[in-house]
Amino acid sequence: EADEAREKLNQEKQDLRHRIVRLRFHAKGDADETLPNMVKRLSVEASSLKSKHASLARKLDNAMQQLKLAEQRASTQAQTIDKQTAQLDEKGRELQEMFRTLSKVLYFRIQGKYASDPRQPGKVKGRERGRSVNGGARNPVGL
Repeated sequence: EADEAREKLNQEKQDLRHRIVRLRFHAKGDADETLPNMVKRLSVEASSLKSKHASLARKLDNAMQQLKLAEQRASTQAQTIDKQTAQLDEKGRELQEMFRTLSKVLYFRIQGKYASDPRQPGKVKGRERGRSVNGGARNPVGL
């Protein structure tokens, strides 16, 4: 029985070896590699893959950190743009209000000047005999 078990194990060993040789042949095309050499080669390839994986993991971590920083900068810039846009809108409203106020002041001053001319009501002082003060140009205020 011991001989049969030994023979059976030997047969399984041979079958596995042939199977590995066939797989190796299909994978790379050369089937004359011994089992110990194949184990050494596979361990070297595994360690090479491990170092490549570690390198890629470091690069991924660096890229993720850079992405996080870029997102923070973009968020800060977006907030700054929003604040500046709000300030610009506020300044625009202030300028419009100042323009309206200035227009009203000028309008009332001109109305007062027209009303105070006793010679020709409704006309600007200095317009006599068909001549205008500014040489015939239109009134810049539009009146």
